[in-house]
Amino acid sequence: MGDQTLKRIQTLARNHCAAFTGKDGCCFEPNGQPRCQWFRTDPQALPFIESGDMRCLEFERGVLPSDPALEANYFNRKENAAKCERCSTPIVKTSNRMKYCAECREIRRKQGAADRARKRYWEAKT
Repeated sequence: MGDQTLKRIQTLARNHCAAFTGKDGCCFEPNGQPRCQWFRTDPQALPFIESGDMRCLEFERGVLPSDPALEANYFNRKENAAKCERCSTPIVKTSNRMKYCAECREIRRKQGAADRARKRYWEAKT
């Protein structure tokens, strides 16, 4: 989980979580800790926070749905994920017209140019 994502989660938890109690606290005391999961800085928690394995069900159910972009990032959902029509490899769409991965896009561009040239050649013959 990136630093920006963690900062956005901390801000959302601080401002909107009903279980958040003032200075980095949580009234549920997750894992026996009196601190909110997202504000822990002890060496035991850091690897879990960085890898994205740290979870808080109260936050996920009650607070996170208020920010759909952060929710998608939190659950590692890709908004524009798709598959290449030619080779079926996963691609991230950067526009609504994107159909092919980088390799297949180049091949398809050359095929299209050849088809247009062929059509132009035969139209000129008749």
